[in-house]
Amino acid sequence: GVQFHPESILTPGGKSLLKNALEGAASAREAEARPGA
Repeated sequence: GVQFHPESILTPGGKSLLKNALEGAASAREAEARPGA
């Protein structure tokens, strides 16, 4: 699993880390919603 520590968004790359994680999760959910894709 993955752990996310909210304080990590305060680091220089924190916002981009959070953005990438959310986009990756959204992509995974979309892929699950498309059977056979």
